[in-house]
Amino acid sequence: MRTFKFMRYGAFSDDTVSAEELKAWSAQFGFPLPDRYVAFMAQTNGGSIYPSVFEHQHPQIKPIAAFEDFYDWQSVLEESELDCPAQERSIAPDHLIIGSTTVEDQIVLRLHSEAPGAIYLRGHNTSPNWITDGVDEFGFIAHSFGAFIDSLREPKPGEPVYLKIWDTKGGAAPETSISSVVI
Repeated sequence: MRTFKFMRYGAFSDDTVSAEELKAWSAQFGFPLPDRYVAFMAQTNGGSIYPSVFEHQHPQIKPIAAFEDFYDWQSVLEESELDCPAQERSIAPDHLIIGSTTVEDQIVLRLHSEAPGAIYLRGHNTSPNWITDGVDEFGFIAHSFGAFIDSLREPKPGEPVYLKIWDTKGGAAPETSISSVVI
């Protein structure tokens, strides 16, 4: 478990989600959610964390990015298009879009039995067809949600990473809005 700076902001709802609700969703859809993700969402229901820099293997995007926010649970369900017929979705039914980077690429949680809990990056300018492409146009980040969280770091001096609200030079989040969270 790690401690991060945390802030809830912007379009996030004030709703909460309980571990029991998340486990009921898992049971209903047959996709187990990672324990650390469930604990984090039950504690916060989304928000922004720092440190937030990570590396990935997306073939069309520079290999370093900054995580912007975890979506609240309602947004996860909406962004993942779970209410659309399978053939109309832009993402496979066994994947959840759980957050975004500072440049609007999406963080994807894979729930498929072949790699449950793996984290991928989907570029905002890419439109993989999950029916034919599988995960070819997704960039691998980590084997598990926990490994993703544990890999998050501060940017190195001179590293060109857009931090958005956490940028100490360009209007960082007001200290009064920041708390800490353990993930």
